[in-house]
Amino acid sequence: MAQQQAPSAYKPVQKAAQGQESRGEGNRSGRPSAPARKLLKFSTPLRVINPEHAHWRRGVEAAVIFARAHGDLKVPFTYRVPEGDEAEGIGWPVSLADFPLGQWIADNRRFYARGDMDEDRIAQLEKLGMVWSHFDVAWEEGLAAARGWAAEHGHLLAPSDATFQGYKVGIWLKNACAAARKAAEIEQRPAQSLPVESSAGALSEERREQLVPDQATFALL
Repeated sequence: MAQQQAPSAYKPVQKAAQGQESRGEGNRSGRPSAPARKLLKFSTPLRVINPEHAHWRRGVEAAVIFARAHGDLKVPFTYRVPEGDEAEGIGWPVSLADFPLGQWIADNRRFYARGDMDEDRIAQLEKLGMVWSHFDVAWEEGLAAARGWAAEHGHLLAPSDATFQGYKVGIWLKNACAAARKAAEIEQRPAQSLPVESSAGALSEERREQLVPDQATFALL
């Protein structure tokens, strides 16, 4: 008679459990495994840096130095913060070397025109002498040249080829006076029972007073 074999002590291991333990992926409760918990416990939180905010801070710093050196924020579009010996003479820090300040100013003018600029940022730039409109910038530059030329010659009867520190002040004055005469003609039309024309291209009263306080002087220009 055959003897009955003793029961085998071998017990198969479940593949799913074996795979989880070997990879350290966790346990059946869904909690992280012990090695994973150690990594989470001792990991250092990452510091999130806002590139836009950092760019704004660099731009303001550059604008402050430029305004201190030039007295305004009339920055040419292609202007970049100088480097090396040129930077040291003005007091530019190395951290701002080659910063595109001209483009930064232009970008902020565009944000302002679209209404996408915070009030606190607007206030910061206006304190530095920011001019928001490109047309205003061109007017201020021409006005400064005209006043400089008049201070040297005692009058504003500049020939069309006159220049002041490289600025073509003669052409600017010719155009400004033509715009002033157009504004005067528009103002007189209602009194003559004529239809009022568009004021496009006409010089505002405020700018006429800035250029020549005595309006009669325009007749000589």
